[in-house]
Amino acid sequence: MLFTVVKFTHLISLLLLFSASLAKNLLLLDRPVNESAISKCRTADRVSGVAAVFIVVSGAGLIYLSPKGMDSYTANSSLWIKVAVLILASALIVKTKVYFRVAAKSAVPALIDVPAVIPSILKLDLGSLVVMTYLGVLVAYGIGIRI
Repeated sequence: MLFTVVKFTHLISLLLLFSASLAKNLLLLDRPVNESAISKCRTADRVSGVAAVFIVVSGAGLIYLSPKGMDSYTANSSLWIKVAVLILASALIVKTKVYFRVAAKSAVPALIDVPAVIPSILKLDLGSLVVMTYLGVLVAYGIGIRI
């Protein structure tokens, strides 16, 4: 029963993270943006941060509680590639969080010109979520990737 709850938490957290990432991408389609869009991006950032924590914790719980045993997961190369993609995407997304915080504190009521690198990072983040989901399916089925 606990394994099912943890698995459900993992999947719901993934859905929240994907939705928040998609929302940030859609909010920054039109540039320059107003302060309302920046505020909504910060809210989506908070949601994605909380969801990411739940994904990591529930993912560790899935490995620990799995009926297959922890060794079947830790020996799977797909899991480690997924963890590497997560770390890289998280490191990149920090730059957008800092930018949104600084942009929100600047009390300029006019339109805010978002640097081109921010939407690029957000697109990469969304793509990494798709890749991590695919890798998660491979991990669940015990399929490793040979490098």
